[in-house]
Amino acid sequence: MPNGSGLVSRRSLLIIVQVGVVLLWFIFLRPLKLGGPASYIIVAGSSMEPTLVGGDFAIALRQNTYGAGDLVAFRVPAGEAGEGSLVIHRIIRNEAKGFVTQGDNASAPDPWNPTADDILGRLWFSLPGGRSLLFLRQPLVLGAISGIWRAALELSGGKK
Repeated sequence: MPNGSGLVSRRSLLIIVQVGVVLLWFIFLRPLKLGGPASYIIVAGSSMEPTLVGGDFAIALRQNTYGAGDLVAFRVPAGEAGEGSLVIHRIIRNEAKGFVTQGDNASAPDPWNPTADDILGRLWFSLPGGRSLLFLRQPLVLGAISGIWRAALELSGGKK
C-alpha cells in the first residue's frame, strides 16, 4: 500500500492481531500458576463418562461462586485420602463443610468435600481426544511454533 494512504499495512495488521491474541490469552486464559484464571487438564479415568472421557482436554476457569450442577476441577483437600490429586466432577449440593461432588458415571458421592478454595475452576471448554495436545508441551515443539510465528511475521511484510 502506498505510504500516506492512511491505511494500516498488512504487516502492521498482522502484528496488531498477534498482540491482540496474546493479550486476550493473558487476560482470560493465563494459567493459575501465572496468576490467571485458567487450569488446563487432561482427563483421566471414566468417572465422568459420557460427559468427559479419559484423554479429553479440558479448560476450567476460576469463578467467584460455584453451585449445584457445575462441573468443576478441584484438588482433593489436605488431610483426605488422595490429598492433592486433581479431580473433575459435578457439584451435586453445597453443605456447611464444603461441596458434595460426584462423577456423572459414579453411583455415589465423592468422599471429599472440597471448598471454593480447593476448586481450580468450572469447566469452560473440552476437546475430545485432547491427549494428543500433550506434544505441545515439548520445548522443541514450542521453539518450532515460535520460529514459524516469527517467520510468518517477517514474510508477511512484503517489500520495504
